[in-house]
Amino acid sequence: MPRVLTGDEYAVVKRLKSQRIFLKLNDSVAMEKIGSSEGIVATACADDHTDMIRHLRNALHTEVIHPVRVFGGPLVFVPSYGDHCKEACAWLLNNIIQGMRAKDADCLVLFEHGPCAMLDEYGHSIEDAVRWIIEIEDFFFSIDFFKDKKIIFLFHVKRKNKAGAIEQNTYMVDTGSLRSFLKQTKL
Repeated sequence: MPRVLTGDEYAVVKRLKSQRIFLKLNDSVAMEKIGSSEGIVATACADDHTDMIRHLRNALHTEVIHPVRVFGGPLVFVPSYGDHCKEACAWLLNNIIQGMRAKDADCLVLFEHGPCAMLDEYGHSIEDAVRWIIEIEDFFFSIDFFKDKKIIFLFHVKRKNKAGAIEQNTYMVDTGSLRSFLKQTKL
């Protein structure tokens, strides 16, 4: 049975929601930023126990999202992530760029989720995943191809609600607010 967030892990999500760092995907600000894209390539974890891509398609009312799925999703681009491999990252990055060119896509969605078995596998936490969002964003914007593209981070959460039912929600990450938050506060 796939894991859901623990109470402590969900407390991190609630804190980020209260700071308006995690914005519900149907939030008008999130929709305005994502919804104006010409084409979307989404890099997400290959974990099929989550419905990340379906949530994105439903929120945007489109079937035209080109997913690139690999276990760990965008985490694989972080050098301190346990499964980081420079050669594999170079190949994946090239595949994303070529796919965006071929599909004339102007938006890259980087999709993390919690809980994530790959975080668990390497002893990383949900806090690590959130902190790494900034490192991943900086990595992509350091590449000329992405300088005029939209890069959007989403974080998908799977938890048990108060009634005991499994609930899944997707949040857009306000990376500017996250940067400010991390400068002032330890996550």
